[in-house]
Amino acid sequence: MDRKIKFGFADYGRYLFNFLTILGYETSSGFTIHGQYSLGLANMINTDGGPTVKHTAFGISFGKYFNRKKIIIDTRNVE
Repeated sequence: MDRKIKFGFADYGRYLFNFLTILGYETSSGFTIHGQYSLGLANMINTDGGPTVKHTAFGISFGKYFNRKKIIIDTRNVE
């Protein structure tokens, strides 16, 4: 079944409700990899009986920390 979609700022909702998942891993040498997935749980069109449009996005990120220095905080009580 095909239905028309209206295009205009007043025809879409201002707020959406999403389920967001992010998983990642970081090595001791500073390499990182992260995957993210976002699933829209709410319809972004305000019309009743019209089509449903839900936000879905996914991605993957790779990274490397440069000049990373470990910070050591000494919390021992010194007298």
